[in-house]
Amino acid sequence: MTPSPNVGVVFGGTSNTAGSSLGSFSLFPLINSVGSTGNTNFTSANSSAGSGIEVSANRNITVYVSTYPLLQANAPLPSTTSVKYRYADLVINFNNPVNNPIIHFGGCGGGTAGASGSYLLLSAEFELMDAGLTLTRLSGSTEFTVPTPSTIINGSSQYSSVTGSGGMSGSVKVNGENISSVTFRIYLSAQDNLSTAGLPADWNAGNGSNFHTGDLFTIGVSVGACNAGFTAPVLSATSISNTCPATTVDLNSIHTGTVPSGSSLVWFTDNAHTGTAYATPAAAAAAAGTYYAFYYDAANNCYSPVSTPVIVTISTCSAACYKPAVTSGTVLDTKFGITALGRAGANNSNWPMVRKGAWIALEAKTKGFVVNRLTAAQIAAIPTANCVEGMMVYDTTNSCLKIYTTTDNGGTYSWQCFNTQTCPDAIPIGAVTGINCNGATNNGILVSGTTASGVNSVISYTGGNGAAYGGQVLASTGVTGLTATLAAGNFASGSGTLTYVITGTPNSSGTASFTINIGGQSCVLTRTVAASAINVRIAQYGPFTIGSADHPNFKLQLLNTSNYGPSGTYTGASGFTFTDITSTLGTQTAAQLKSNYDIINTGYLAMTVAQAQTIKDFVNLGGVAIVFLDSTSKDFSSIFNIFGHTGTSGDGQQLATV
Repeated sequence: MTPSPNVGVVFGGTSNTAGSSLGSFSLFPLINSVGSTGNTNFTSANSSAGSGIEVSANRNITVYVSTYPLLQANAPLPSTTSVKYRYADLVINFNNPVNNPIIHFGGCGGGTAGASGSYLLLSAEFELMDAGLTLTRLSGSTEFTVPTPSTIINGSSQYSSVTGSGGMSGSVKVNGENISSVTFRIYLSAQDNLSTAGLPADWNAGNGSNFHTGDLFTIGVSVGACNAGFTAPVLSATSISNTCPATTVDLNSIHTGTVPSGSSLVWFTDNAHTGTAYATPAAAAAAAGTYYAFYYDAANNCYSPVSTPVIVTISTCSAACYKPAVTSGTVLDTKFGITALGRAGANNSNWPMVRKGAWIALEAKTKGFVVNRLTAAQIAAIPTANCVEGMMVYDTTNSCLKIYTTTDNGGTYSWQCFNTQTCPDAIPIGAVTGINCNGATNNGILVSGTTASGVNSVISYTGGNGAAYGGQVLASTGVTGLTATLAAGNFASGSGTLTYVITGTPNSSGTASFTINIGGQSCVLTRTVAASAINVRIAQYGPFTIGSADHPNFKLQLLNTSNYGPSGTYTGASGFTFTDITSTLGTQTAAQLKSNYDIINTGYLAMTVAQAQTIKDFVNLGGVAIVFLDSTSKDFSSIFNIFGHTGTSGDGQQLATV
């Protein structure tokens, strides 16, 4: 709230009980200068929770939240329960991206001080506004509570300026990596000071307009060093497969960047580095799947951003391969031969040309072809200058035919035994002429935050050549967290289908996309991810409310699963529960109502001002109130007026105000 000319939140300001201007306070004071904070209220980076910060030697920034704008706006005051007002957004920018910063809040809590005592008790409270980030409470006073992953509130029933006695101080971790900024929304929560009975609530404690009061607190940040840096590993490829006879792949071989000093390159099978990293990434991908690279700093237990996904395909390697001789088609004459059968030049027999397809023909019925026979020691003694690539000998020591060759693409040469049978012809590659993702048959449903079960998509293709295709594991884009898996198989000769099984847990609602490349064709498969369904909790005050027996047909509609639920018309709600609070409304606080109900519906029954204020406070906390002003026979003025309306309600739908 910033009504001109006064600003509700300032750095380095404080209360002033004697003038129209704010007082001043040190901008960067010692942490214990505000709120009587203690060392163990806080936790520094790279240390265990509650290990403490020396509050008499370290400093925070001061922030002051003034009640003066509330006085100007004539804002409603608290009665028996607190009220909360949104003030401003506090943005913390980091000059370099950080992982998991820790935020320290000190000395939240205080009160107005009039001549006859304190009229109001005040405390700043906070809401984390950054999507994708969450809060974890590390340490603090008992009042320092984090009821949801994005909110920090003062849990005391009577605020004060002393930490541990109604004032709150503590540290929270902002969970996330590569964070450039964090935004907290500041609220001012006010309570009527019940300890000063008989004194009316007053924003300025009866001092008129020349008075400034509010809550002064401090805020600071701790960040830990991370040698892993804030740049994702750079990879030269997004897919890799084995080359037979190898049955694994070397994931590190596609890393083209430089590993930061003090860190190592690690691989995981998920993009959030959960579980255990592969200890031997050179052989990590013995199984097909999707892999992600990170730099990891073990000393500070932190990671770099994640690399692009790498899809690994592992083909089965045969131990031996045979193929029959080719006996048809155009073949070559054999130009050179040695015969023991007296055929060379005999009777124009055209020998050895009649023996087709060889470099040399050897013929004998009682003799064999024998290459030079040497022991292993004799072979090793052949001068290197006399060795030629492709030279062959028979090793009588190891009983194998050897060839002088290279195994590292020409780096070095040595004698190697012939011990692997191979076929020189390439295995036919599976191919199709068309693939249709848009016409896919989609089975099962996907819901945000819910693990997929029984979900698959069947995609048709045309022009299959009958050859084999490899298995695929595809990570989703758009909505992430899903994987589409295709088992290896053979294309049909002509038309057929491919079934991609979808697993994982989608991290949001929207559209999940899978880019499919197979058989020389590509397309994008899309699946809709529904928002996670919630069970709507409705509290009823009085008769003729939503879900009551007074409206049985409507209640049946609400409970009909064809209307609601994962497969119903409205997928956002999984169902409804109804609770009658007619007799208990006056005994519950707004916070208790908010924790138990999503909607309060008031019906055909009058209520007190205090009850109406509780419902208003429930709305201030984010609840939904549906108010029925049903008839002039009941006094609805309290609930009518608490929301700022004037006038009266009357009978008939033309006169009613809801």
